[in-house]
Amino acid sequence: MTTVTFSTWQFVRLMVRLEETRDQRADRRRLYATWQSDWEKLDAELERLRAKDFAAFSDLMMDHEVSFESVDLDDLKTAAEVVEEVAAQVAHARKSDGGARRQDLDFEAEELAALGKALRQSQAAKAGQAGRTKK
Repeated sequence: MTTVTFSTWQFVRLMVRLEETRDQRADRRRLYATWQSDWEKLDAELERLRAKDFAAFSDLMMDHEVSFESVDLDDLKTAAEVVEEVAAQVAHARKSDGGARRQDLDFEAEELAALGKALRQSQAAKAGQAGRTKK
């Protein structure tokens, strides 16, 4: 069993990218459908808080996590790929932003790259376990 934990903001970035690209590939449609219910509830709560209590919105976005248990190998692979895409997008935006936002983008790019690496390591470990059990 593989549990995956995201900071809320990381999960938001992942799901927004899946929304943008899910029609392009079956693996992305599948992952989006798997986490869609959780995403829609979180997104609605974030929108509600953004309008009524920005401090609570910020707290939920930055100081809370979203976890999924029993994530399969294919979903780990897809999540890693999407997170790596988002990290590359943020890194690119960081290079073109000379303002105060650059520090925030530095943080996001680093954290997303680290998350992508962790997901790839989980994927490799799970693949190794699957290979050992098939023998």
